[in-house]
Amino acid sequence: MGPVSHLYEEAEPTFTSEGPALSEGEASIATVSDHVVGMRADEPETTGVEIELKVSDPEVPADGSSCCFYWSAIGTSSDSITSSVFVGWTETSWEGGSSDQYVFVYDGYDGVWNFYGQYSILPGEVVSFSLTHDSGNYWNAWVYSGGSWDLLWNEYVGYSYADNGHQQGRVADDGTHFLIHDPYFSDTGIGLDYGWNTWDTSIDTHQHSDSEYQAQVGTQWTEWWAEKS
Repeated sequence: MGPVSHLYEEAEPTFTSEGPALSEGEASIATVSDHVVGMRADEPETTGVEIELKVSDPEVPADGSSCCFYWSAIGTSSDSITSSVFVGWTETSWEGGSSDQYVFVYDGYDGVWNFYGQYSILPGEVVSFSLTHDSGNYWNAWVYSGGSWDLLWNEYVGYSYADNGHQQGRVADDGTHFLIHDPYFSDTGIGLDYGWNTWDTSIDTHQHSDSEYQAQVGTQWTEWWAEKS
């Protein structure tokens, strides 16, 4: 588990945007309704997260506003500084304009969304993602495509090993809660300072749901799906 960064050339995002600013893994987003669904591992010296994500077709309004998105993603964050990084797939109200899903990286240190339109993904497909510590305060984000791992992103995030790992569905809306059509999360692994592990009940994990969106767990904590209540 965990690709090796020096073997790969970094992909270029096809477009970037500021979008809503998320200060860290559990931060709320001003002016919209923010729902975090999924799992947070409280494991100091977290070195990475890997997962398989099934793409769904959430009903995000494609109105060009900056209010709304859905993502299925993995991430890491630090307790000591306001920073995080997430990688996965997303559908937003401000990019695409046609309810498309995109491979993305959210860089919480710089507050930038990176979209990778060269990876065509469709509802029903399963896509593998990985997030790994590189060296110092640099992290790598990866997508598995065409039989190999592609390096999407290698940037400074302000922390070395992370305090938290995340596997989450996230909904930001304008108060009108839209359907997300049960995106699925499976085969989750987490890297700790002593190596890669299955993200199971041996990992110190906290589950997040709220009154509008819930996590339905099959196998703790490697198989689950998100749904609107």
